[in-house]
Amino acid sequence: MKNTTIKKTLVYVYALTSIVAFLVAGTKELLFFVIVAILYFALVAIVTPLQQQIVSLQTTPKSNGQIMGFYSSVNSLGMVCGSLFAGFIYDLGPSISFLITAICFLCIAVLIGLTNRLSMKG
Repeated sequence: MKNTTIKKTLVYVYALTSIVAFLVAGTKELLFFVIVAILYFALVAIVTPLQQQIVSLQTTPKSNGQIMGFYSSVNSLGMVCGSLFAGFIYDLGPSISFLITAICFLCIAVLIGLTNRLSMKG
């Protein structure tokens, strides 16, 4: 899969994940929440291999191990810090962490989309 194809796919997955996160934040019914939350976590599981593929395509064979190790470390740190942040945000309201996540994913989708367009022009 080409790097540009992966980036386009990533834009769509991030945008869809953002929409689903907005749905999770706005639902009050338990069954709908569980169904949409499962869809949300499935989409998040799709994002990780796409990110890893983009990172690995940007490295040389010599530095691939170091870069992927660094990527894994930063990803783990993000999981810890993100969980702590979500826990603090939960005190403000249970759906606010999903709203913040939705906004972040939407911003990421827009930024990747813009960089894709700029790289196609240049």
